[in-house]
Amino acid sequence: MKSKSFVQYLIERLSITLPKQNLGIRRKDMPQIKSDHIEDFMKYMKGEGILIRKIIIPVDKIKATQKEINQNKILKLMHDEAENHLNKPIIISKDNYLLDGHHRWLALWNKFTEYKLVAFQANVYIQDLLDLASGFSKVSYKKVHEENANI
Repeated sequence: MKSKSFVQYLIERLSITLPKQNLGIRRKDMPQIKSDHIEDFMKYMKGEGILIRKIIIPVDKIKATQKEINQNKILKLMHDEAENHLNKPIIISKDNYLLDGHHRWLALWNKFTEYKLVAFQANVYIQDLLDLASGFSKVSYKKVHEENANI
């Protein structure tokens, strides 16, 4: 009999709370901005006439855009002893929808319900932000691997 991984053990023992609402966008259709490309993305947005401000926002004020989540990834982020990667800023629209950073946000939301996160907030609504991000030369796309949870 195959032994269970630690993450599988945690999934069976812990429940991850997921937001009830989202915009229904599949993970594979969500633009991803790597951490080392954030500065270039900010310059790109500025060149497109988009203003971005750095804010501190409670995790419970952020709204999900994508509907597919990798629960294993959230659990790993929640239980990783090096929490520095959870403190990386996220990117949100003016209506507080998340462009990039869903797994980090959900890990924080589940671990520290009153946590305040640094975010780069664009002065456009989410659909415009998604369209602009899709045109960024360093954007990438990922599929959800392993277990999915539709939120």
